[in-house]
Amino acid sequence: MKKLSFIFALVLAGSMAMAQNSATVSSTGSFEEATILQGIANNNTGLIIQTAPGGISNAPDEKTVAIIEQVSANLGSINQAGTRQVATIFQSYANVSTVVQTGSWNGSTNYLGGDQNFSQVAQHGKQNTGNIRSTSDYNGTALNPLNIYQVGDQNLAEIYSGFNKNSNGNLASIVQTGNENKSVLRQEGGDYNSAVITQYTSSNVANLNQTGSYLIATIDQYGGDDNIVNLDQTGGNVNIDQNGTANIVRGLQTPSAVVFGSFAGSTLDVMQIGTGNTLDLQSTSLGATVNVYQDGLTNAALVRQD
Repeated sequence: MKKLSFIFALVLAGSMAMAQNSATVSSTGSFEEATILQGIANNNTGLIIQTAPGGISNAPDEKTVAIIEQVSANLGSINQAGTRQVATIFQSYANVSTVVQTGSWNGSTNYLGGDQNFSQVAQHGKQNTGNIRSTSDYNGTALNPLNIYQVGDQNLAEIYSGFNKNSNGNLASIVQTGNENKSVLRQEGGDYNSAVITQYTSSNVANLNQTGSYLIATIDQYGGDDNIVNLDQTGGNVNIDQNGTANIVRGLQTPSAVVFGSFAGSTLDVMQIGTGNTLDLQSTSLGATVNVYQDGLTNAALVRQD
């Protein structure tokens, strides 16, 4: 295994604002490891490009590792092609991070420890995992939300805003195209957060958990069958659209029980178009409005308002 590391740490305060370091690591091979550390300086760019020998294949021994660590106002980017690749980016304040992985069994994790960051993960292949974890406020914008985009089957996308603390004003989006994919989007304990999950084709699962005030959430599952929405929402408004057969809206599940979808916000709109769709929902907030529209045969809806 070859290891390549680039470290930039400017410790003079007068140099921090003007620092514009750039590091690029490019490698082709198996079991490669590349690390870029850009310390307390700002306005740096770190780029890692890793390509498996012979391009993308199903070989189990092409694992490479890429790590970027940055502080403020930096750009970090990782591009990997192959199988069993691992990408990790650590950033603090006002940074941009992007990870692009092509192939299968790849994993990406972006850690955002401060405010006003933008992070994107794009994965093409099967059984990939994309993860974004944000611990502070105002990450993502309406045009550039925290975003995971996956094309392929059996992929997992996870975005956690407010991980281990309250977090406000974050915008997050997951888009998946394929079958048997799973999305997990959690924004807990903060206000003015927005969540969007979009899934295409069949047998996909969307888990949404939001708590706080002035929240907005949208879940769309298009063009497939046997899709599931697991809902746990406290505060704000939710819109759910499902188009297909045998789709379900319910609650976050436990190993021992099927749980009603939980809604304690202002307005919930659910539209299910197709045959054999079901909705099981418990609404617990005073004055909540729940609208359910089902178009098709043998659909069922149960709404409890306590």
